[in-house]
Amino acid sequence: MKVREGKEHLSPERTATLLALMGTEKVTKLFYSTVPEGMKVQIKAPSFVFERRGRRVLVYVAYKFTELSREDIAAAHRFAEKEGINEIIVLSSRRKRSVLQLTAILPERFEFPSITKAHNYLKSRNALPEMPHIEKRNKLKAWSMEELVSVIFAPEKLKYYLFTAIILMLSAFLFDFYLYMAILPLTFAVATALRRAKQS
Repeated sequence: MKVREGKEHLSPERTATLLALMGTEKVTKLFYSTVPEGMKVQIKAPSFVFERRGRRVLVYVAYKFTELSREDIAAAHRFAEKEGINEIIVLSSRRKRSVLQLTAILPERFEFPSITKAHNYLKSRNALPEMPHIEKRNKLKAWSMEELVSVIFAPEKLKYYLFTAIILMLSAFLFDFYLYMAILPLTFAVATALRRAKQS
């Protein structure tokens, strides 16, 4: 599919990807630049502080290609505790419930805006990240037959082929055609086993 360029075509998901590509320091400066001058307090990547309704709020920027971690939450908490701040906004694209549960034992009030909300915020302030200018797009190189075979018949897949074949053969007691379906994973299992034996 053709990748469209320009800010007007950025989706929230694409925006989150571009923010992760930019790096923490640049993204922190980008969001801080959208805060009105009278509300700015301080900036120190990956965090910045601004005033909202007379109270100071900490924004912790964590756009990256890995999920939000407990250490991210702890780092935001430590900074807020040091500065005497009770409200924290964490900007990230992916997070697990188990990580968010850490906030239950912390005294600060946490907010986790969705990537759509962050995208719309930047869009309303004409601050969406620029799509990189691409002279020539990288093309994915097709796999060679050797690479394809090594992936399909990887030794660690033997157990999955056997498991699938056994389940299908057991199902054949109810429906005959499952026996024919079991032939493919069984064939893959035999081929994988033979290839592993040959390599060892």
